Amino acid sequence: MLKKIIILAIIVVIILAIVVVLAVNLSSQQKTQSPSANIPASEKTNVSTSSENLGENAWKNPENPSQSSPLEQSEVPKDAIKISITEGGIAPASFEAKAGAQIILAVSSGDQWTHIFKFKTKSLEQVAVGVGPKETRAITFYAPKEKGEYEYYCDVPGHIERGEKGVMIVK
Repeated sequence: MLKKIIILAIIVVIILAIVVVLAVNLSSQQKTQSPSANIPASEKTNVSTSSENLGENAWKNPENPSQSSPLEQSEVPKDAIKISITEGGIAPASFEAKAGAQIILAVSSGDQWTHIFKFKTKSLEQVAVGVGPKETRAITFYAPKEKGEYEYYCDVPGHIERGEKGVMIVK
C-alpha cells in the first residue's frame, strides 16, 4: 500500500512539473509576440491591429486607418512622415500637413519602451499606432479638412508627462 502511495505521489509531482513548464513556455511566447508586453496589464491601452487580420497592406487604406505589422526601415514609404518616440520625447515635435491630404506616418520606438501614438482630437481617434521596443509601424489617414493644430502624444500612462507629445499643423 505504501509503495502505491509513493508511486502516486511521484506521478502527481511529474504532472505538476509538466504543467509549470508548459505555463512558463506559453507565457514567454505571448511576451515575444506582443508589442505591448512591456506595459503592465493595468496600463495597457486598446490599439487596433486590424491590419493583421485584413491583409498585409490594409494599413495603406486612408479610409479605414489601421496600423501595419512591424516594418523594416526599407519597407517604410519614402513619402512617410517619420515619428520617433523615446523617453526623451517625440521627434519631430511638430509637422505640417495640407488640409484633407493623405498622410502616411511611420512611428518608431527609439528606445526599450513600448509607446502608443495617438491624437487628442476625436476626429482622429482611429489614428493610433502601438510600437514595441525598437519597432516601426505605419498608418495611412487623411488630414482633417479644417485647418488648425492637432496635438499628438504617447498614450502610455506617464509618458506624456515626460514630454512625449507634439502637434500636427494642418494648413
